[in-house]
Amino acid sequence: MPSPTEVGGSPSPLSWDAAPPEGAQTAFEKGQSVVVPSSTPFVVRSQDDELPFYVAACMTGSRAFQLIGDPEFIGVVAAE
Repeated sequence: MPSPTEVGGSPSPLSWDAAPPEGAQTAFEKGQSVVVPSSTPFVVRSQDDELPFYVAACMTGSRAFQLIGDPEFIGVVAAE
């Protein structure tokens, strides 16, 4: 089941390692964000360090285990 990941930030072209997940943007307008559902890991980069962006992963909770587990929203830390 794909996990929703929110990506948003400064106006910037973005590059995705491997193929971008379905629904992924290649650029953002100021203040825009998009939810990208993906069941595979991905790497996204901005043009340079002067154009930051934010990535957050949403764990939706567990429907497969009798609704045990709470939804959680996690900020993803940039790797250098």
